[in-house]
Amino acid sequence: MTHPLVITQPESGKKAIYYNFNRTDRVVGMERSESDALLDWVDEKITQPDYRYEHEWRVGDILFWDNRGVIHSVNMDFPVGQKRIHQRVMLKGDRPG
Repeated sequence: MTHPLVITQPESGKKAIYYNFNRTDRVVGMERSESDALLDWVDEKITQPDYRYEHEWRVGDILFWDNRGVIHSVNMDFPVGQKRIHQRVMLKGDRPG
C-alpha cells in the first residue's frame, strides 16, 4: 500500500505526519539511504516526550484518537497474564491523502 507521508486532516485542514515505524518501509522516489535517513529523522522528531501522552488507566476509562494524526502504542505497564479487555471501533471516513 502506498500513501502520503504528510496528509491534510479533512476536518481541520491541518497537516499531519502519517507514519508508522513498524509499517512504513520507504519513501517512494528516494534512494534507500536517503529514505531511511528521512524516516529516522521523522521518527526521532515525532517521538519526543513533548508530543507524548501516557494514560494511567482506570476501570471505565474510554479513549478516542484519530489514527490520521497520532501514533499510538501499548505500554507494558501491567502484570503478565493480567486480563485486559479492549474494544476497537473503526469509523468510516476519508482515505488519508
